[in-house]
This record gives sequence, C-alpha cells and structure tokens, in this order.
Amino acid sequence: MNKITFTVPPVGWILSFLILSACQDVKMPSSPLPENTSSLNKPDVPESNSMVEEIFVTTSFDSMDFGFEYGNVFTTQSLPGPDGLVSLREAIIAANKTPGPQIIGFRIPKSDPGFNGTVFVLKNGYYEGIRREYDALAGNETTINGETQTAFTGNTNPSGPEILLTSDSWGDLTVGLRINSAGNVVNGLIISGFPGAGIVIEGVNAKNNTISSCFIGIAPDGRTAMPNDIGIMIRSFASKNVIGTSSSRNIISGNIGDGIGMGQATENQIQYNYIGLDATGTGAVGNGCSGMSIQAESNGNFIGWNVISANQRNGVEIGNSNQNKFCANMIGSDQSGMGNQYFGIAIIPDNGSSNGNRFNYDRIHNNNYAGIVLDGIVTGSTLNECSVIKNNGPGIHIGPNKASGNYIASCKISENKGNGIEIFGESTNNSILACQFKYNQGLAIDLNGDGETPNDAGDGDSGPNNLMNFPVLESARLFRKMVTRYVYVYRGYYSYYGYFSTPTYYTCTTYQEEVNVLCVQGYIDTPNPQSVDIRMYGGGGNTEGLYQVRATPDNNGRFIYEGETGTDVWGSNTIITATASDANGNTSEFSKPIAIIR
Repeated sequence: MNKITFTVPPVGWILSFLILSACQDVKMPSSPLPENTSSLNKPDVPESNSMVEEIFVTTSFDSMDFGFEYGNVFTTQSLPGPDGLVSLREAIIAANKTPGPQIIGFRIPKSDPGFNGTVFVLKNGYYEGIRREYDALAGNETTINGETQTAFTGNTNPSGPEILLTSDSWGDLTVGLRINSAGNVVNGLIISGFPGAGIVIEGVNAKNNTISSCFIGIAPDGRTAMPNDIGIMIRSFASKNVIGTSSSRNIISGNIGDGIGMGQATENQIQYNYIGLDATGTGAVGNGCSGMSIQAESNGNFIGWNVISANQRNGVEIGNSNQNKFCANMIGSDQSGMGNQYFGIAIIPDNGSSNGNRFNYDRIHNNNYAGIVLDGIVTGSTLNECSVIKNNGPGIHIGPNKASGNYIASCKISENKGNGIEIFGESTNNSILACQFKYNQGLAIDLNGDGETPNDAGDGDSGPNNLMNFPVLESARLFRKMVTRYVYVYRGYYSYYGYFSTPTYYTCTTYQEEVNVLCVQGYIDTPNPQSVDIRMYGGGGNTEGLYQVRATPDNNGRFIYEGETGTDVWGSNTIITATASDANGNTSEFSKPIAIIR
C-alpha cells in the first residue's frame, strides 16, 4: 500500500489556523450531488447472445469439486461439477480457460445458507490450510454481473447490490478480486471486508477493464463501513481502465487506507464515483487515508465528476506523477462536516517531481486545512476556473520547496480561514491571473506569509515569486463618453451554379451611444514587466471583483489603460486595485487600493 508520511502542519509553514484538458469545454454542474442518488444503474455490460457464453453461479459456497490442479485444463463445458453447483471460483477458473468472452451471472436461491435475508454472502475458502484469493480474471473479456442476482430473486437489498464478496479472516492478506487481463467488467457487487485491497488491477495486460455500480469498503446498507485495507489499487502499468460511468457510479468508502491507490498506472479514467461518502452522497463514510492517492509515475490519468469527501487524510494526494487531468470534481463538500481532514488537493512529490497536472472546474470546499497545497518540485500545474471556498486554512498554499511555474487562472477563492493564496520559500514564477477573491480572513495574495510585503527600489530582492513588486496606482477615473457604433449590412452575393456564396459588397450605417469609460494610470518598478491586471471592486479590497482589465507597461514600467467598462459601476464605494506579473510569470501581491474619481 502506497502511503506518504506527513506531519501537519509541516515545518516552515505559516497557516492562518495556528492542473487545457480533455474536459476543456465541460462546465461544472450546479451541484455535484445528483438529486436522485439511487442511480447505481446499468453499466455497458455485454448482452447475452450466441457469441457470449453465460455461466451462472448457483451457490455461495467456495467449492472446487473437480479434484483438479491449477495447471489442468478445465472449461465452461465442465460445469457444473459432481455436486451439481457452480461456485464463483469455479466460474472464474472456467472462464479463464475458455476462449472468447463470458458473462458470469448469479442464480443463487434464497434457500442457500449464504443468504442472510438481504444479501448473498460469498466468502473465499481455505485450501491447504490457507484462505485463498479468488483466481484472477486472466482470460480477457469476462463480465461478472451481480445484477443478474436481482433479476433472479428480486430486489432483496434496496440499498444496493445483492451479492457480497467478503472474507472473515484478517490473518492472510487476501484481495477481493484481482484483474490482470483486458476487457473485463465487474458490475453490481459489494466487495468489502478484505484484509487486502477490494480490487487490484495490475500488469501491462490489464487494460480496458470497467468497474461499475459496486460498493467497495462499505456495507450492504450503503451507510456504514465494512473496510478493505485499500478500496481499489491500480498498478504495475495497468492502463485505460474505467472506474465508474455516468450511470453506474461506485461507492468507494470506509476503507482502512486509500479509497483508490495508483502506482505506475497510466491513462485510466476515474469518474462519477462517491469516494468517502455513503450511497446517497449525503453522509460521511471516509476512507482512513486519502480518497485518491496517485503515486510512482502514474501519468495521464483522467479524474472527473467524482465527489471526494470526508476522508481522513487528503481528498487527492499526488506524488511523483505527471499530466493527470481533473475535471468537475467536488473535493471536500458544500455540506458542513464533510470536508477532507487534511487538504483537498496535496501535490507533494517525495524525492522526485510532479509536472503538468491540470484541474478544470473542480470545487475544493470545506477541507480541514488548506484547500490546495503544492510543495516540492511541482511545476506546470494548472488550476482553471476552479472554486476554492471555505477551507479551514489558506485557500491555496505554494511552497516552501521549489513549487514553481504553476498557473492559477479564473478561479474563485473565497471565505477561506487564512490567505486566499500564499507562496513561501524558493517557489517562483507562479502566475495568478483573473481570479476573484472574496472574504478570505488573510490577504488575497500573500508572498512569504507575513502580511503585506513593501516594494523595494528596482525590485532586486528575492524570495517567493521573487517578492515581485506590486503596481502603484496613481489615478483612476470613470467618465461618460459618446462613441460611434458601426453596423455593416450585406447587400449583394456572388452566385455560383444557383448557390449563394460570399457577399460581394456591403453598406455601413452608424449610430452614437454613450458608454462608461475607465481610465487608470500607474507604474510598476520591476525588471521585465509583462502585464498589470486591474480590478474594480465594489467596496473593500478583498471582495469579489466587479470588473477586470489588463494593461501592458512600457519599458519604463508605466501603464495607462482606457476602455469601456461594459458594466454600470457608478455606485458608491467603488475602488481599484491591481496585481502585476513579470515575463517569468511571477505575480505580485495586490496594490494599495485607490478610490475612483467620477
């Protein structure tokens, strides 16, 4: 199990409490918690046809009544055995030994001793005095579909699946199910109570497998923990596997370690799951470590539309892994008491680096310390249009150990119990552009975590973001101005074989309109100034921006912006403040605000 030792708060931190991508065009839904939380629905599992062989498990007992050794050939044609029953172990071994795709379904009668009135309990058995794992899915294209039991006996467990795979022995580190081949589907099972991982997907041949509609680490009632050691482990170059679909989420909660662990896992998709919550998405059943831990060169994975809350460590923990893409996840929760216990997102590589992880439209709310932490050699991370709200510490903490060249754009950073963004130590070239800050208890942006950093002549000092000087605003004025609008009307078309094509000429009409114009002047004393982001606020410098524009300084650092505001800003208490960025991407703290002259 991959774990990172972490002490909170780390030495050198000053906390106030004493990463476009495949989802580039996807907008965050109004709420990540669906109104109908019973949607453990049908996945895309193969339908029964002449090309797909069906095997039905008819007993909860883990029997092998063939007297075979594992090396012997034994196929689906051998089923059932002498006892007339088919166990899950027999079904898996037969599917592995039989060419082509198979569906393993369930037709266990209610008279079976494993039926407890709600679910059918399957425990892996002892062989040669040792409790054995179920055989790995090794033959490709095997579907284990627990929903067939519901079709056979009816919905005996309204809270979730009817088939429970579990173990009553913690002396042997057995795994619930192991997958080391391609194209398999595991659907509609409860896999809980194993001393090892609930599911392990491993090896270069483990590709294009799907896990859907499963409870992993949670009891049949969907509300209480029935822990595995780890929920799901994807490792050893397993790739392109899918954990959860839009209609068939998994509940991965209540495990002793991480909900999902990754090590050397690439291009997998983790989506639409509840990780740390109950089956309704409204109750906390946190995993004992992080909701998701991405380690050991696990690169290029996609994580989208999950709710990752109430876990006892971090929501998402990223180590020496690169180019992972996140979209529209809820990390923490809008609901009180359901944030993750440490950080929402922690990118902290251990004796390595992490590059190019991207977050788009994610919501990082109500976590118990910082919302986001970047510390260590963390470069090229992108946060785009994320919201970082109501965390019990700073919204975003960067550093002190060379977290550089990261990019935070168009994010909403509000109501955190600390600074909005704070940068420490040797962390430089971090860009903060077009973000909104509202009601954070510290500064909106704080370089070095020590309050406002005064400018120095020539900006020659060093430190976090090179202690970039903030711009000096000299004047800000709003006035009304008449402008001429141009309207072009196309009058003629070129015809080609009866079809209209491009216009050949147009006429132009004009009209006059009175608009609001903002004029701001100032300067920035720093080498290689790149841009100044000017924000207009409705009262108080740490409130949400009403309007934002960008000015380009000249070679002497002076800038003048004049342009239409595009909004009515003629109310009272309107002020201007600004940040500056240099050619390397270092962004400053906010300037001292000035009032607008009307």
